[in-house]
Amino acid sequence: MLGKAVPNETVANLVKMNKSPINECKDYTICLNSKCKVAYFSEEDMLLTKDIKVPIWYKDDATEKYACYCNRVTIDEVKNATIENNVKNLKELMNYTNVMKNGQCKKNHPFGKCCSTELNKLIEKYKN
Repeated sequence: MLGKAVPNETVANLVKMNKSPINECKDYTICLNSKCKVAYFSEEDMLLTKDIKVPIWYKDDATEKYACYCNRVTIDEVKNATIENNVKNLKELMNYTNVMKNGQCKKNHPFGKCCSTELNKLIEKYKN
Protein backbone atom coordinates (compact mmCIF):
# COMPACT_ATOMS: atom_id res chain seq x y z
CA MET A 1 0.00 0.00 0.00
CA LEU A 2 1.11 3.49 -0.80
CA GLY A 3 1.01 5.80 2.19
CA LYS A 4 2.37 8.68 4.21
CA ALA A 5 3.42 8.61 7.86
CA VAL A 6 1.10 10.44 10.28
CA PRO A 7 1.44 11.32 13.97
CA ASN A 8 0.06 8.66 16.32
CA GLU A 9 -1.81 11.46 18.14
CA THR A 10 -3.80 12.05 14.95
CA VAL A 11 -4.81 8.41 14.58
CA ALA A 12 -5.66 8.11 18.28
CA ASN A 13 -7.92 11.18 18.09
CA LEU A 14 -9.70 10.13 14.88
CA VAL A 15 -10.36 6.46 15.57
CA LYS A 16 -13.88 5.63 16.75
CA MET A 17 -14.29 4.60 20.38
CA ASN A 18 -15.45 1.07 19.52
CA LYS A 19 -12.01 0.23 18.13
CA SER A 20 -9.14 -0.93 20.29
CA PRO A 21 -6.88 1.82 21.68
CA ILE A 22 -4.03 3.00 19.50
CA ASN A 23 -0.65 1.73 20.58
CA GLU A 24 1.64 4.76 20.95
CA CYS A 25 4.62 2.59 19.95
CA LYS A 26 3.22 1.79 16.51
CA ASP A 27 4.00 3.97 13.53
CA TYR A 28 0.87 4.60 11.47
CA THR A 29 0.61 5.46 7.80
CA ILE A 30 -2.39 6.91 5.98
CA CYS A 31 -3.40 5.05 2.83
CA LEU A 32 -3.24 7.32 -0.24
CA ASN A 33 -5.28 5.09 -2.57
CA SER A 34 -8.67 6.75 -3.16
CA LYS A 35 -10.37 3.43 -3.93
CA CYS A 36 -9.01 1.57 -0.89
CA LYS A 37 -11.16 1.19 2.25
CA VAL A 38 -8.08 1.32 4.49
CA ALA A 39 -7.62 4.63 6.30
CA TYR A 40 -4.52 3.93 8.42
CA PHE A 41 -2.18 0.99 8.74
CA SER A 42 0.86 -0.12 10.71
CA GLU A 43 2.93 -3.29 10.64
CA GLU A 44 0.42 -4.97 12.97
CA ASP A 45 -2.83 -3.06 12.55
CA MET A 46 -5.25 -1.81 9.91
CA LEU A 47 -8.03 0.76 10.40
CA LEU A 48 -10.73 1.09 7.76
CA THR A 49 -12.40 4.34 6.74
CA LYS A 50 -15.52 3.18 8.63
CA ASP A 51 -13.38 3.05 11.82
CA ILE A 52 -12.52 6.77 11.58
CA LYS A 53 -14.66 9.63 12.95
CA VAL A 54 -14.30 11.82 9.86
CA PRO A 55 -14.40 11.09 6.14
CA ILE A 56 -11.04 11.31 4.36
CA TRP A 57 -11.68 13.79 1.57
CA TYR A 58 -9.90 11.98 -1.27
CA LYS A 59 -11.40 8.57 -0.54
CA ASP A 60 -14.18 7.46 -2.88
CA ASP A 61 -16.45 6.60 0.07
CA ALA A 62 -16.16 10.06 1.70
CA THR A 63 -19.62 11.40 2.48
CA GLU A 64 -18.27 14.91 3.13
CA LYS A 65 -15.16 16.31 1.53
CA TYR A 66 -13.62 18.68 4.06
CA ALA A 67 -10.97 21.19 3.09
CA CYS A 68 -10.58 22.33 6.72
CA TYR A 69 -11.25 19.62 9.30
CA CYS A 70 -10.96 21.82 12.37
CA ASN A 71 -13.95 23.90 11.31
CA ARG A 72 -15.68 21.42 9.02
CA VAL A 73 -15.42 23.63 5.93
CA THR A 74 -16.07 21.62 2.78
CA ILE A 75 -14.30 21.78 -0.55
CA ASP A 76 -17.57 23.03 -2.08
CA GLU A 77 -17.70 25.89 0.43
CA VAL A 78 -14.14 26.88 -0.51
CA LYS A 79 -15.02 26.63 -4.21
CA ASN A 80 -18.15 28.77 -3.81
CA ALA A 81 -16.39 31.40 -1.66
CA THR A 82 -13.52 31.59 -4.14
CA ILE A 83 -15.73 31.97 -7.20
CA GLU A 84 -18.45 34.20 -5.73
CA ASN A 85 -16.06 36.57 -3.92
CA ASN A 86 -13.17 36.53 -6.39
CA VAL A 87 -10.86 35.17 -3.67
CA LYS A 88 -7.19 35.29 -4.68
CA ASN A 89 -5.36 34.05 -1.57
CA LEU A 90 -5.73 32.30 1.77
CA LYS A 91 -6.11 35.52 3.76
CA GLU A 92 -9.08 36.53 1.61
CA LEU A 93 -10.59 33.03 1.93
CA MET A 94 -10.41 33.34 5.72
CA ASN A 95 -12.62 36.44 5.48
CA TYR A 96 -15.39 34.50 3.71
CA THR A 97 -15.20 31.10 5.45
CA ASN A 98 -14.25 29.63 8.81
CA VAL A 99 -11.06 27.98 7.54
CA MET A 100 -8.07 27.87 9.89
CA LYS A 101 -9.84 29.44 12.88
CA ASN A 102 -9.37 26.57 15.31
CA GLY A 103 -5.79 25.37 14.75
CA GLN A 104 -6.12 21.80 16.04
CA CYS A 105 -4.78 20.28 12.85
CA LYS A 106 -2.62 17.61 14.48
CA LYS A 107 -5.76 16.18 16.10
CA ASN A 108 -8.39 16.86 13.43
CA HIS A 109 -6.80 16.60 9.98
CA PRO A 110 -6.36 13.00 8.71
CA PHE A 111 -2.72 13.78 7.85
CA GLY A 112 -2.14 15.52 11.19
CA LYS A 113 -1.01 18.72 9.50
CA CYS A 114 -2.29 22.17 8.59
CA CYS A 115 -4.72 22.38 5.68
CA SER A 116 -3.18 25.57 4.25
CA THR A 117 -1.36 23.77 1.42
CA GLU A 118 -4.55 22.08 0.25
CA LEU A 119 -6.52 25.32 0.65
CA ASN A 120 -4.02 27.18 -1.52
CA LYS A 121 -4.33 24.48 -4.19
CA LEU A 122 -8.12 24.81 -4.11
CA ILE A 123 -7.94 28.61 -4.42
CA GLU A 124 -5.66 28.26 -7.45
CA LYS A 125 -8.00 25.69 -8.98
CA TYR A 126 -11.17 27.79 -8.59
CA LYS A 127 -10.07 31.42 -8.77
CA ASN A 128 -11.02 33.47 -11.84
